[in-house]
Parts: sequence; structure tokens; C-alpha cells
Amino acid sequence: MSAEAKTGTCVACAESARAPRFTACERLLDSGERFLYWECPQCGCVQIDRVPEDLARHYPGAYFAYRAQHALAANRVRAWLDPKRLRAACGGRDVLGALANRVLKPLDYAAWCARTGLGAGASALDVGCGSGKLLVRLRNAGFARCVGVDPYVASDLHYRNGVVVRRMDLGALAAEDGIAPFDLVMFHHSLEHVPDPVDHLNAARRLLAAGGWILVRIPVAGTLAWRTYREHWVQLDPPRHLFVPSVDAMHRLAARAGLAVTDVLFDSTAGQFAISEMYRAGVSPSSEQGRRWRVEPAQRRRWETQARALNAASDGDQAAFLLRAT
Repeated sequence: MSAEAKTGTCVACAESARAPRFTACERLLDSGERFLYWECPQCGCVQIDRVPEDLARHYPGAYFAYRAQHALAANRVRAWLDPKRLRAACGGRDVLGALANRVLKPLDYAAWCARTGLGAGASALDVGCGSGKLLVRLRNAGFARCVGVDPYVASDLHYRNGVVVRRMDLGALAAEDGIAPFDLVMFHHSLEHVPDPVDHLNAARRLLAAGGWILVRIPVAGTLAWRTYREHWVQLDPPRHLFVPSVDAMHRLAARAGLAVTDVLFDSTAGQFAISEMYRAGVSPSSEQGRRWRVEPAQRRRWETQARALNAASDGDQAAFLLRAT
């Protein structure tokens, strides 16, 4: 439902523009609350009209990103096998790793490790990491130093394999004296949760080692799923997603922080259809009806095929942006 047009300043391109607002409903946690969003006519960034003052209450302890990963951190088989798998996935010679990659679920981080050349011995910072599952996996795969920050975790986490997650925001970490730089600073579906993305990218750039990389995995507006579902699009996720950039908006946002986008890897899934269809029907996955919601296997396979085709055509609803300092 569209509301009256208003003038606002785009969080991505910083241009002032007049655009109609539309109403989007919180579905993930089934609160039913409604929030106003708008689409920048200059760069296509979709953003919330006003950031709620009480964002923390929209991240309850049961929120999926905060489940501790102690068992994974103590998994000796993964710590032995995953470096071999990553080496093989990145083009190295490792027969056992190559065989494992044929039969096991693909390492979803291998594509951007291959593009950046990072792997064993590298250091990584994950911003908005939740309980740090990805960091635990990277440490198992041979990354030497893995640190995470997230202001919404209940307390600091110290894992058996050396991964540390700190209950703080990125700005506080960047302000610390003597913090060693990182080869990779990552925002895995976290940058869209902050009201000041330029400040966060600037802080990330300050924490980069020479020749380091920033990785931003984020939903992408302007793509087929956004054009199809609009306020029911799963990636809108009101009010947690404060903005969702288009590809153009992401380039403009990076440039404002002294960064350049060097590569874009689309990685959307069937979820852009399956969950958006649920939301369009007014159903929350947290509700009893949502828990009973089923998608026919044949339909899911069609959506998976469509997602792969959209990724190849740069029209999937999420992507990984690789950035470097200019």
C-alpha cells in the first residue's frame, strides 16, 4: 500500500529526492507491525523512512543468528578436512579435498576465497556476525585469526578453536589502540541492518591490512524478486533491514567511503520465491500456519533452477560485493 510522497535523503547515494512511501509488515517474528519504506529514484536503494528507536527488541534471543556454535568449533574432523576442501575448491591440488567436495555440501565461502586469494593463514573480521558460525567455519578451514563483533549477542563468546566474538559494534573496535589489521573484513547480511553504512565502511577500511578486502553480502533491490513482490519481498525484512541497495546504489555507497567494487557474485536462492510467496499470503514462518507451510518438491526445484539462472544474469536478489580501497 503506497502512502503520500515525501522528500528524503538517500542513505546510499546521499541525494535528496521526493518519492512515495509504501507500507511493509514485519513477518519473520510475526509481530504484524507496519513500517514505511521508499525507493530512491536516483539510485534505486530501498530504505526505511524512519529508523525505529528500539531496534534491539526486534532481535530477540531466539533470533536465528545467535545460536552458539561450540560443537562445530570442537569438530576435529572438520578442522582436518575443511582446509583440504578449500584448497581444492580454490584450484589447488588436493585429491582428498576434491573427492570430499564432490559428495559434501559445497563450501559457500570458496567462491570469494578464490576471487581474493585468501585462505590458510589469513585474518578475518566478521561484522554483525551473530554467534560467529561463519568465523568458526573459516577457522576450521585454516584462517589463522578470526574475530567477530555484534552488539546484540548476549555476551562475548570464546570458542575452543580460537574464534572470538565480542559484544560491541564496529566503531568501538576500530577505536581500540593496537588492534591488528585484517586481511578481510566481512559484512554477511549485516550492513543493511545499520543506519550509518558509510561510517561502517569507513571503519572497515581503517581496519584493513595493506591490500586487504572488504566483502559485503547483501540483498539487492531492483532485481526480479523485488520487482515481483515489492512490500512482500522476503529480503525487505522490516524493520531489521534499514536499507537494501541496488547494484548502482552499492557502487555509490562504496565510493563515498573511499572504496571501489571490484567484483559482484550473485548468490540468491529459492527462498526469494518460497518465503516471499508465504509473506504475500500474509503468513509468518513463526506462526502455526507458517510451520505447516509446505512447498511441493517439484516447485522448489523449479525455483532453484530459476535462482541459478537469475544469478547468472545478475538478477538474483542477493549478492557478494568485493571492495578494495581506492
